[in-house]
Amino acid sequence: PAMSAFCESFPNANLQFVQIPDGGSSAQVTDLDFEIGGSENAPREMVRRQLAGEVLGAYVAPFHDLGLSGKVTTAQLRRSLLVFPDGSAAKMVASELLQEPAGGQRRWIMPDAHAALDLALQGQCIAFLPEAVAAPAVAAGALHALKTTAQPLERTYSAWWNPGRPLPWIAEVFLSLLVAECGEGD
Repeated sequence: PAMSAFCESFPNANLQFVQIPDGGSSAQVTDLDFEIGGSENAPREMVRRQLAGEVLGAYVAPFHDLGLSGKVTTAQLRRSLLVFPDGSAAKMVASELLQEPAGGQRRWIMPDAHAALDLALQGQCIAFLPEAVAAPAVAAGALHALKTTAQPLERTYSAWWNPGRPLPWIAEVFLSLLVAECGEGD
């Protein structure tokens, strides 16, 4: 919705989405007005604007082995098939919850959160999902949230740009629309 509202209001705006590989840096890409990504990827020297935040939770189908337990230990997680909506979620869980490097044959990174949700609904895995994605299935009784031994896994998304180059006003408008749209989901 933010994209369509922006394009309707500013039909002559030049929008281009460029995917920068992991490990990419704003310093290397000087022709972009701003970048958007996980806040942890924003280089320290850049100006940042937080756009949205989300909490990741562990979810299973009620008929999964852990579906009725309500709580899961780190050891149980290490023995289970874990599914993630993206690579950054996998890295976060590996470092903050499992306290080991990301990877392993029992961890799958899916194309998106809905693909991870589908596997969890089938009872095949523990899926780490944004609460907003899992909420309808939890409310319907199709998924159960598991409690882990760690603090809630929170991640934020930001826009960042070079401090030596002011953000154009039209980019400010676009980012404001994104912030408003993301705030509606809270």
